[in-house]
Amino acid sequence: MKTLYLIRHAHRDLSDRTLDNGLSLKGVAQAKKIAEWFSSHKIHLPPELISSPKLRCKETLTPLSISSRLPIAIDPDTEEQREHEDSAQFGRRVLHWFENWEQNTAPITLVCSHGDWIPLIISLACGQRVEVSKGSITQIMREGSKAGPGFSVHRLLL
Repeated sequence: MKTLYLIRHAHRDLSDRTLDNGLSLKGVAQAKKIAEWFSSHKIHLPPELISSPKLRCKETLTPLSISSRLPIAIDPDTEEQREHEDSAQFGRRVLHWFENWEQNTAPITLVCSHGDWIPLIISLACGQRVEVSKGSITQIMREGSKAGPGFSVHRLLL
């Protein structure tokens, strides 16, 4: 079995949207709730937490990183669509990440990313476009091999 946990970053500080703002007070509370959810459900976590380079994603994972004593790895390929990217380039980057995830041997991966990136990953896994709210957790599971029954998608924390 292979599991991918997708966390959409918590609510961000919107005082200046041109900046790489961190979390708002609401977002800080959401980030703590995410860490508490993983702890209370006794989820076996991977050896590292993966984050988009954006501050709001890193701050979303910080309480989980502290409570689990796991480092946060920054992966530029999990970033939202960049200013210089068109939709096709963005889609190729997300597809490349997903294909690498499918091929790696890690049984569990946890990623904090954005409201445009996560729905594309879900679409690649199950063929449906699903919107995700800030501070939510979505689980994608694959049982068996790639040729097996395919993926199941579960919304865990909204």
